Order: sequence, then C-alpha cells, then structure tokens
Amino acid sequence: MYYITIYASNTTGESSPCLSISFTTMPAVAIDIPKFFSPNNDGVNDTWEVEDTKNIIIHIYIFDRYGKVLKKLMPNQNWDGNYMGKPMDETDYWYLIQLNTGEKLTGHLSLLRK
Repeated sequence: MYYITIYASNTTGESSPCLSISFTTMPAVAIDIPKFFSPNNDGVNDTWEVEDTKNIIIHIYIFDRYGKVLKKLMPNQNWDGNYMGKPMDETDYWYLIQLNTGEKLTGHLSLLRK
C-alpha cells in the first residue's frame, strides 16, 4: 500500500497539504509474446505460441486486418499460420489475450514465409 500527499506551491513556497490518497499496486504481468513467426517448415519459428507458465491466460484470439477472428487459442496452443486449412498471407495479424485478472493484452505479429 502506498500513500501519497500532494502539496500545492507557488512563488512564496509550499502551502498546506491539499490531498491525500492511497492505492495498491500489482506486479506487472510478464508474458513473452512473439513478434513474428515463419511457418516454412525449417524447424525455426514455424508456429506462433504464447507460453503461459503462470496459468494466467484464458484465451488468445488472432484477427486479420479487418477484425475477422482467424483462430482462438487456449493457453499454450500454437497457430501454424493457416485458416480453415489454407495458408494465410505474409502480412501482419493482431491478437487479443484475455487474462484471468480481467485484463486484455493486444498487439500485432508478423507472419513471414521466407
């Protein structure tokens, strides 16, 4: 628990306390989210996966640039870059990660086929 007191001041110096508030902080969630993958069967970065070692992820959704859901992943599942059995284009895709804390993490990843 942290307590903060804010003091107003002007050219004559500090005045009496104006406001006192308290709040708690939570440790930052550290999740390693890959920025790219290359499903070209070379054995390196062939799938996109977010490892959930702390068991805090509920679901992961992957979207195309139009907002269409391409894949819903459970924790520790991976995406091979296909949609309905067909390879997706080499471009950027977006993700939404739902955490059991109620938080949602969003961002993008690149699919590279080289």
